[in-house]
Amino acid sequence: MKKLLVKTKTSVVIGVVFLTVAGLVAAVAVTGSLPSNLFLAVNRPTIINVSKVADTDDGGCNRDCSLREAVKQANLDVSGRTIIIRIPAGNYLINEPLEIENTSTEIVLSGHSSEDTIIQGQSGIFTNLEIKEAVQAKINGLTIKGALYGIVARTN
Repeated sequence: MKKLLVKTKTSVVIGVVFLTVAGLVAAVAVTGSLPSNLFLAVNRPTIINVSKVADTDDGGCNRDCSLREAVKQANLDVSGRTIIIRIPAGNYLINEPLEIENTSTEIVLSGHSSEDTIIQGQSGIFTNLEIKEAVQAKINGLTIKGALYGIVARTN
């Protein structure tokens, strides 16, 4: 956790102040005047880097981390911090759906670009990506194709 120093010069009325620091938003409950030096604890997102296109799961996301292993690790994280899964350019041929189930945090699937980062289901696969109800998920910079349904929201 990184502490950021924010200097203030004026009093603030009672309420909530939203501050944006280095692209992150922090909410501060204000009960009177702000001190001249205010320290904010800012949670940085957790970054998981996918390092191979093979659809494997050897039990850990270490020096060789597949997309499946990255999603599995993100599902186990209970820190409450945003999790960004960085997916480099490549064709990720998956054998069964990837399931995003973590409801305690936001999960971001971030590909290199929609032209060169492709998640493709094997022939006969119903869906490539299943997102459990109440999950906060964002998907950017990738293409999902090859299944009957690319993304399915699951309620159970």
